[in-house]
Amino acid sequence: MLDIVIKNATVNTEIAQSWAVVRKMSSSSYMSRACGNSIIQYARPDDSYSLPFILAVSVLEQVLNELIAQGKFRCKSWKLGPKMAASRAHLPWQDYGTVDSGREERNRLAHEGMLLPKNDCLKYIDAIEHELKYWRVL
Repeated sequence: MLDIVIKNATVNTEIAQSWAVVRKMSSSSYMSRACGNSIIQYARPDDSYSLPFILAVSVLEQVLNELIAQGKFRCKSWKLGPKMAASRAHLPWQDYGTVDSGREERNRLAHEGMLLPKNDCLKYIDAIEHELKYWRVL
């Protein structure tokens, strides 16, 4: 059994709530809007999937921050890349490469405004979720 436990109940709740938002925002391909007595449903723009993707990476970072605070591993950098690298010897990553590629794409999105296609966003969200479930954080 894995020994990865977020001991802070408040942080556990925050992680679960944030992940529920990630899943809610990434699950529907359609959006609805009330217009008078009618409801108009329209296809959701692919660019909108970048928002739950950024939130998913943020949840991953929150988990790593908490594990650092608990002493599971050490990292002096505030950046996600070094935190992920430092965690490799201490966490049972299942697909580090995909999650790390997602981190790089998140950086391009955050720093260069490079939006990702829907399918890429969903791929990275799923990869992060797989890790968090494997670690029994979710």
